Amino acid sequence: MAKTFAVTYTYSPDVALQDATRPLHLEHLRRLVDDGRLVASGPWGPDDARGGLLIFRVHDRAAVQAIVDSDPFMTQ
Repeated sequence: MAKTFAVTYTYSPDVALQDATRPLHLEHLRRLVDDGRLVASGPWGPDDARGGLLIFRVHDRAAVQAIVDSDPFMTQ
């Protein structure tokens, strides 16, 4: 049975790298939405620390970890 997991993250302080990687990150997230694993996502507000929230619907923590590990924001 699928469970809901929330992941918070902090963006790299390298803004240029983050901006260059964002299109690949968003493509990754779109695939997760399309296959039903990503329920919601988004960055914190403009006055908050740079980062965001991802909410997944998957079977276990290992699935979450595999998704996070393959995110271009993590691999670039």
